[in-house]
Amino acid sequence: MGSQSRSGKEKDEGMQIDYSIDLCIPLKKPIRVNPKKVMKGFKKRWGVKVAFEEYPKLSIPERGSYLLTNGKNCLVVSNSTEPLAKEMVELFLSGLGIRDEERNALTANKGCILLQALDMNDRTLDRAILASQSLFLFLNDTNSLGYASKSGQLYRPVRGLKKFSQVSAIGPFELLLVLTTVHSLSELNWMHTHGMDQFGVPDIEIWYDEEEEREYFQGLLGYAATYCIENGPILKVGDTMGNAADGIDFRVKQAVEKTDHSYGRFGGIQLAKE
Repeated sequence: MGSQSRSGKEKDEGMQIDYSIDLCIPLKKPIRVNPKKVMKGFKKRWGVKVAFEEYPKLSIPERGSYLLTNGKNCLVVSNSTEPLAKEMVELFLSGLGIRDEERNALTANKGCILLQALDMNDRTLDRAILASQSLFLFLNDTNSLGYASKSGQLYRPVRGLKKFSQVSAIGPFELLLVLTTVHSLSELNWMHTHGMDQFGVPDIEIWYDEEEEREYFQGLLGYAATYCIENGPILKVGDTMGNAADGIDFRVKQAVEKTDHSYGRFGGIQLAKE
């Protein structure tokens, strides 16, 4: 971003890298990544032992790049001193609830930390947990302004993460809140997720008839998304999913295709009342 407006793929000396999770932390001023501090911080905050060392395969001049691993999954951590590209900043600023001082600080950013997960195995839940643990660790730095999830199509100022400051473990519900977003378009009676491909599953959409139903279906969407984060691509087109709260069944269908809207790598599914 900056010189880093990419599509989640990076090329280096003929090597193409696909990132299943792509997070960006804009900075007030450049920071120096300290491997020993990162490893110590992981152990203290999460009780997890990680290895953190330079990653020479990603030899991009304006960044220092590192490989963080817990023995099961890997995360590429890049430290860029280049300001974010103008179009990237404008995209972040299009989010809701950003205060004027946060807007000004983001516009004047002095670089970023990139956290990018490698698709090395099918441990999608473990990989997302590692990325989120790393995210919270780097957000503790006073120079961090917030974070963006490319797949989740969201930017959140660091202020919005205070409720997670005491979290000592990350599960499916926390991952849903941190890495994804739910778009609710009341004028269309339509709601849907963005970011579920980070867990190897389709995004989920729901269409409903009356405005009074919106709260009910928001709860259903959150339940279904959390279930898929925990269990993987278990909901298939043609399946029936029951809502344990009221016993109502929903048919899993292919998501409605819209020319001005797209889902992630795994497309989308729709939950329709039987």
